[in-house]
Formats: sequence, structure tokens, C-alpha cells
Amino acid sequence: MPGGDDTALHRLRASSALLEPPDLLLSGVRVLNVFSGQTAPRDVGVTSGRIAWLALPGEVPRRIRNTEQLDLSGRLAVPGLIEPHAHAELIYGPLALAAAAGEHGTTTLCCDMLTFTAVLDDDELLRLQQGCEAAPVRMLWALRASAEGGGDVAQRLSATRLIALLERLPSIISVGEMTAWRDLVDGDSRLGAIVRAARCRRMRVNGHAPGASQRSLQRIAVSGVSDDHEATTAAEAMLRLDNGFWVMVRHSSLRPDARRILAGLLDSERPLTRVMLTTDGPVAADLVNGHLDIVVREAIAAGIGAVDAIRMATINPATYLGLDGYIGSLSPGRYADIAIVSDLENFSVESVLVGGRPPASPPNYPPGLQGRELVEAGLTAAQLRELLDRAPAARLDGLLTRALESRRAGDAIAALVARDGSWIVVMSIANLELDALASSYSGTGDILLIGQDLDLVAECYHRMMRSGAGIATPRRFLPLPLLGSLSLLSVSDLAAIIHELSADIHLRAGDIPFEFLLLFLGLGVLPDRRLTPGGVLEVKSGKILAAPTRLAPNR
Repeated sequence: MPGGDDTALHRLRASSALLEPPDLLLSGVRVLNVFSGQTAPRDVGVTSGRIAWLALPGEVPRRIRNTEQLDLSGRLAVPGLIEPHAHAELIYGPLALAAAAGEHGTTTLCCDMLTFTAVLDDDELLRLQQGCEAAPVRMLWALRASAEGGGDVAQRLSATRLIALLERLPSIISVGEMTAWRDLVDGDSRLGAIVRAARCRRMRVNGHAPGASQRSLQRIAVSGVSDDHEATTAAEAMLRLDNGFWVMVRHSSLRPDARRILAGLLDSERPLTRVMLTTDGPVAADLVNGHLDIVVREAIAAGIGAVDAIRMATINPATYLGLDGYIGSLSPGRYADIAIVSDLENFSVESVLVGGRPPASPPNYPPGLQGRELVEAGLTAAQLRELLDRAPAARLDGLLTRALESRRAGDAIAALVARDGSWIVVMSIANLELDALASSYSGTGDILLIGQDLDLVAECYHRMMRSGAGIATPRRFLPLPLLGSLSLLSVSDLAAIIHELSADIHLRAGDIPFEFLLLFLGLGVLPDRRLTPGGVLEVKSGKILAAPTRLAPNR
């Protein structure tokens, strides 16, 4: 992002000095100044995608006004919104997220890289990020250093590799959420080396510390972590602020907490200059309806003044990322990333400009980003029954998988099968009612099987393996060609198909969102028991309760 080439900078300087016309004149727009908190009518000159000057309407000479003009008389312009903590891999891909978020006023995304780093080699990562430079909005990246559960993912996140990526990929702006913070504070040498390398480059290190105590937060801060987005109450947010963290107030599909947390912060009379807003990971059905604009409205509904609410989604994250000289405000030298809104209080986004232009249509991904090859195992329903009879048991409680002593009749199977068909890990799940599915989208990148009907589960597995990466339910199939785990569909098209998949497996409307059910069963950071490539993991103790069972390939 920073700054453009010498030619662009020379043209920007000449335009700022009124020596030549800007590329584009935005005339008569009412501009919010996030520094003063005031709005005022201005003409805005845009050159090389950046703001060259702001002036009273009609103030600049006629010869300077002799350029392309966009008449925004009476319209209200605020800085484009900045998402400091995005997940671009909730079955949709990064370009689909960029297009959907851009429609709702978000003009910069900082996206977690774990899914991509775990599957792609370094040259492929570079091609992906170069391809995303033509996305509808600005795309920055957070390089995740921690991955729980072992297997291929952990092996691919060596300190040597990740530090080299920090140097090689210019769009990496921070280190992604430190889910393994306990290892970091206990002196893990790999994580420590990555954090030191990031801080030497003046990069932020994102936190992930749900329920952390005062003492833990202090140890996390000492270890180099800059922020946290896991506060679920105002008291937790205040504890983080008081210990020097930046706080991302989350309003996501899973944790729509923003209004309650911000109301508490308002009552505490604490400054909001180190508070940001995040959507974290919205599922497709929610993203269709809005992005950060929803969180801004939630902040206003909590009693936060409209200007402060907008600051938390613009200049605050820009300052946090060290990019406030380029984004986050409508002032000279900054990119002309603009959301045109109805008014400050209702904050309905009417149109968006990125670099002074309407967002571009999303490009195609570079070729060759299919991910690891799928190899079908010779897996039968009889094998699944045998494995389930001796598998560790758990009960689904929201996103948590609570330990059970034994399996009960009718409990579902949850299994992880290696992409190369070489092993399977199985546990039983109570309180999960669905027929059957097989998915190459999972928290580990392996194949996830879930269901109560084991004959249908086996059938879905083999149909998916023969059709290619995707999600197979008894009567539906969603291809996932990108990395073997992500769709190429738009967010709105994907939301419609996920609704069909959920209906096909009889997943109840009040249950966990479909995407998170697939993602979190293999994510080794939530209690109590999780599927990992290393076996069924007891999260708190780190003990493997059941090792993988070897499988033979299907002949």
C-alpha cells in the first residue's frame, strides 16, 4: 500500500500545489474530518488515487477544475472502513469477501493467512497476494504463527519459513492471532523468534486470549502481543485496555457482543482511542446484509457518539496498523477511500470509492491454487461403526465439545480423515442431530465426516472424493476448488447454497452456523475434546485420548 512510485508522488505534489488539475474532482461533498469531528462542504482533488487537496466549493481556480468531476453535492463522505481482523476463508474466499465487504463501506481488510500458509508454498502465496492486489478493496495480511493439533500445518509453520515470508511478502502487515499464547509466554523458541522478527519490523502481533486473567494478560503483553479481540464483556475489555492492549470490539456471527461491550466502556468514561471494531468472521448469510457498517451502527445504538463510532472503524485501526498516513481519514496524502453515507446517525452506506473510483469487479484467482491431492481411502460404514464403538465421547455445547464418559445410542460420529487417505480419527458427538456430510473444508484441512446415519456418511465421503474437493450431503454437493477447501462463488450465491446444504442434512435453524460446525470440530483451542491429525485431543491437558487409525487406500 504505501505510497506509490516516484511518478505518482510527483504528480500528487504538483496537483497539491495547484500546478495541474487533479485526475478527479469530487465536488460539493460534505466531508467528515475524523480529527476535528466536524463535517463541512468541500471540493476534493484526487490524483494517483490519493487526496491532493480539500477546498471550499468553487475556491480553486477554474483551470484546476477542468478535469473529470463527480458531483456529490449534499452527500456525506466518511473515510472507508478498515477491518483489522478478517477471516477470508469461511468457505468463501478472499476475493468474495472483498467484494461483499466493499459493498458495505469497508475499503481495507487485514486477513488472517493461516489457511493459505498451511496449504500453499511460498511462490503460490506470493501469486495469491499479487492476485488480490486487484481486489475490489485493499487487502493486507496477518501471518499466523500458531496452529494447534500438530500434523502438516504445524510442520509448515517453521520460524525460518515465516520470518522469510515477513520479509518477502510486502502486503503482510502483522502477525495473526496468537492462539498459542500459553506457549509464547512459557518461552516457546519458535514463537518467540517470529514475534521478535515482527517487532523488529514494527509489526503488530495480534492476540487471542479468551478468559485470560490479569496476570496472564500481563505476561502476554510482556511477550510482545499488541491487542486482543476476545473480550466478551465490558469488564474484560477494560482489563485489556488497562494493561496497554489495543482492543478490537467484536461483533461477529458467533459473538455479536459490540453493543453490550461498548455501552459498558461508555459508562466507564474510558478514552476510546485504542478501541477498534471487528466483524472477525461473518458467515455468508450475515455478510450479505452488511459488514463493518453493522458494527458502527451497533456502536451508535450503544450510545457512542457517531463520530467516535466511525473513528473506531477508520482512524483508530489505521493508527494501530501504522498506516494512518495513508488510510483512515479524508485528508491530504491519504488514499481517497470513501464511504458515502445517508447521515452519521443512521450510517447507511450508499456508495463506495476506493482510490477515488468505484470498487473494481473481483478478478480471477491465479491458476494452480488447488491445494493438496485427495486420495480416497477404502472406508466402509462397518469400519465407521467399529471405530465409533471404541471412540472417545463428547457432547456438543454451542461450539464446545464437553467430555462424556461414554457414547449413547443415536450419538453422531465426527471423524477426520487424512487427505491422502492414510488415517482416520474418530469421536462420538452427543447433542448433534444431522443425517450425514463429508467436507474438505475443516479446521485442519483434512476431510471431516459428521452424521448419525453411518451408511450415508460413508456414501457422502466416497462421493466427495470422486467428485473432487467440496462438501457432500445426501442430495447436494458444493465444489470447493480453491485450495481444495474454498468456494469460487460470490457471498450471496454461497449463502443460498449453504442454506440448501443445511436443509438437506436437517440442521436446525437455531443450531451452530454450518460453517462453524465444520471449522471448529478440528480447531484445537476450544474445550474439551477436538479432532486433530495427531488424534482426539484433550485440549486442557494436551493429552491424546485416541491415536489415528491407519487406513488403506481404496483399490
